[in-house]
Amino acid sequence: MLVYDTNTRVCFLKLLILKKEIGCNTVIITKCSDDKNEKADMSNPKNIHTEEELLRIITTCLNKPLKEMLERWLANLDTEVSSKQAAGIKAEVEAIRKQMEFDDCDESASISVSPVVSTTSVVPDDVKNYLFSNSEVYSFGIWMDSSFKVFVKNDTDEKTLMDKLTNLNQTFIEKYHLEIEKRKIALKQTLKQGDSIQAKAHSDDDEYCEGTLGGFVTKVDDKKKIYALTCNHIFPEQNQLAYIEQNQNIKEIGFCVYTTREKSCDFAAIEINDAFVSKCDIALRRDDKKKTNAKVNTKELKNVGIVHKIGKATDVTTGMILSPEYYDKVMNDSNRGYIFLVKGTDGQFSEKGDSGSLVFC
Repeated sequence: MLVYDTNTRVCFLKLLILKKEIGCNTVIITKCSDDKNEKADMSNPKNIHTEEELLRIITTCLNKPLKEMLERWLANLDTEVSSKQAAGIKAEVEAIRKQMEFDDCDESASISVSPVVSTTSVVPDDVKNYLFSNSEVYSFGIWMDSSFKVFVKNDTDEKTLMDKLTNLNQTFIEKYHLEIEKRKIALKQTLKQGDSIQAKAHSDDDEYCEGTLGGFVTKVDDKKKIYALTCNHIFPEQNQLAYIEQNQNIKEIGFCVYTTREKSCDFAAIEINDAFVSKCDIALRRDDKKKTNAKVNTKELKNVGIVHKIGKATDVTTGMILSPEYYDKVMNDSNRGYIFLVKGTDGQFSEKGDSGSLVFC
């Protein structure tokens, strides 16, 4: 039983599992008044039968007090002595609060796909244009909503740069504390859906065949095991090594553990090396490249209209299924399995190098 008061603050939580007694799992939700001595009102209980419903209600009950707590923390941090540690904690608290507001909006939305929201740049155009044209500047950006950091080469004259930016836009520099750091931020390289994946054309040379990393799957009983999905004609044999090009160098990322051409299938799975597991962005992406949840289509293809793919050669393309049941004797005369044909709606749906892409709708 979950009992909560009229201010939606949790007063008492007790889950009564009735499975052994009456053959079902039921959670009863009810309210109690502000009087702590008064018993819970059972006149209008609400039965909750799923874990998702229960989690949603508990989250709703905790939402308001958690927001109030975060507000108090931020107020206290504002009065503390300024320090890097305090600024870091404040930024984390602010990020949590923003995420809670985002989740509230997402929860209340009537559709599952969030609209694209245009955002206004904080950094003024004159500042951006100057820094982009300055060869001594590696990168720059707003830092924790309080400062403006510029990362530069070691031989950069900090005072000259600071004076130039102040003269360009004094209002902006006064609002966001300017910090110039002589270092380069190395962005973490990730492997994701649509990236290039390569195999040696022959084991005794340095020529490579290139295809597309279609996506990732994880092992059911071991989530640390990650497999990249691609095609058989790039990886026709098991134990073939898989490579990617990174910073103009070829790096080994794993090896082929499964490959097949049976029943018109052109499929291979690559087990990712432990050293690269943390660099894999395993999320599936939509045609706008936003992350999404997905499931394997089991419906008849004649009921599918528009499809998409993300490939190394042509990136995101859209098409329509021209033939949901197509047999190709040239590709394999002895194979009676069929494939489907897709026609691009705006040019080619795929080209050489896109092999291995996942087709999704």
